Amino acid sequence: MSDVRTPMLGRGDQAAGLRRMMHKPKPRIVALLSAPDDQLDIADNLVFSLRAQAVNVQWLRSDAWQAADPAEVGQQLQQLASQHDLLLVDLADSAVLASKHLQDVTVLLPLGPGAEGIKQAYSQIKAIYSRQGGQPFGVVVHGMSPQRAQQAFKTLADVAHRYLRLQIELFGVIPVDQHLQLAAQSGRAVQEAFPLALASRAFRELAQRLIGDATLTTLPHAAFAAVAA
Repeated sequence: MSDVRTPMLGRGDQAAGLRRMMHKPKPRIVALLSAPDDQLDIADNLVFSLRAQAVNVQWLRSDAWQAADPAEVGQQLQQLASQHDLLLVDLADSAVLASKHLQDVTVLLPLGPGAEGIKQAYSQIKAIYSRQGGQPFGVVVHGMSPQRAQQAFKTLADVAHRYLRLQIELFGVIPVDQHLQLAAQSGRAVQEAFPLALASRAFRELAQRLIGDATLTTLPHAAFAAVAA
């Protein structure tokens, strides 16, 4: 999907948006670390879900600053974040996160299936940790059954704690859902095309987690139970 449409807001979404405007939180930057071979476009679907909940979100792709100085990019991102509720940055290179100008950045890390997915996720965590230490990490598990997702997250969390003394949080679980592919083929977000699909529910909960409206704890059990329900 090249462009993310702005969804029509229902009364409940408008009310939630009004409450957030009255108690406006400090602008935040969420850095989504994506791999070149990721088949799930998390950013497109997440942006749609955030906007559906009346969040003023700006989304930037990593190619917007190719070959630019990381420190300069960090300063520009911080300035841009002040103009929105949330700035979602799709990063292929985590070097930008080392900029001293960036503050209150949450790193959102996709965790794909298999041992290779765990290895890739841990490598990204280690690279960022080596640059600036205890950066907040949120993990989005995708492409596997609830049981395998729970096992994969636990393995990654155990490794990160054992070798880096770092705690990571589960931010969401995107289930295996044929509606994701069908929506992508039609050029739409899954929540727009199939609002009742399991994947749509998962992206809504991920959006709520990012804006602080979710009841999801750092323990994975709630998210896995929701996917399996």
